[in-house]
Amino acid sequence: MLRSQNRLAACLTRLWSLAKNRPTAVLLSLPSTMALAMSAALPAHAIPSLQLNIVGGLYHDSGFGPAGYEAGHETIAADSEQFTLQAYAKPKNGNLPESAIVGPDPYLFYLAIALVPGPDTYLATGNNSVAAPGDYGAFDVSFTDAGGTHELTINTGSDLVGGVPAGVTALHGIYPTLHTGITFDFIAANRAARLNSEDSAGQEAVADLTAQSYMYFQNFEIDTSGLADGYELHFDLYAYACVATADLGDCTLQAKAPHSHDAMSWPPNAVPEPSGAGLLAMALIGLGLVRHGRARRVSWRAGDTAS
Repeated sequence: MLRSQNRLAACLTRLWSLAKNRPTAVLLSLPSTMALAMSAALPAHAIPSLQLNIVGGLYHDSGFGPAGYEAGHETIAADSEQFTLQAYAKPKNGNLPESAIVGPDPYLFYLAIALVPGPDTYLATGNNSVAAPGDYGAFDVSFTDAGGTHELTINTGSDLVGGVPAGVTALHGIYPTLHTGITFDFIAANRAARLNSEDSAGQEAVADLTAQSYMYFQNFEIDTSGLADGYELHFDLYAYACVATADLGDCTLQAKAPHSHDAMSWPPNAVPEPSGAGLLAMALIGLGLVRHGRARRVSWRAGDTAS
């Protein structure tokens, strides 16, 4: 927490210095400075055993999307209809040892894909889930794991089921809803330096076998352009221990990505509201510019020679 406070203080000092001496530079440095301010304003979070992330995505906290919209809060959201979803598994003694990720007899990893109303549909209906079977279009998923390359087209009218993923009790408000899932394996070569998708949303994990503090990752290429307007996909990640079958009903849930580390697609061109940290940074910048302007006017009145 102290480190976060020190980083925030440094960001604010930088803003104040620029506002007093070089107001034009404030505008030029807004992207990097605001990003630092927002990341510094919040303490770093612990890295969970399982996470999801979207390359180039944005973290949606309570300041994004309509109030009460369960699917769009505390999640990493895509910025287009075609995107790369990444699943992360961090070795941890107990519920997720390394042997359970890339060992000879690993856990069964399950990417749950749920159909959810988009924010506009939620505002119109008040529903966080899609309970009624029907044709809501289709979406594509492709990935390569130890079992080869898989290219899937999933039709919402025939390939989704209602209810909840097997063995899961701690669910967020999008369930029960129409959903499906994909089982996959992590590959030992897909080892990367650890990152926290809540703190580093959008950052891509890339292979680095020299990383001392590491995790494993799996990429999924997603295309939601075939979905009906007003509907999106929500992604969750689970790990199951299975004795003699890959049927989830006969497996035991061992780990899941927390709700703060799941992911979803997002309507193209939707502009989210600024988060609280972003508003704070913008307000501080504005205050600095106003005070700088007042100081210049005072000096001109006192000097008589200002042009």
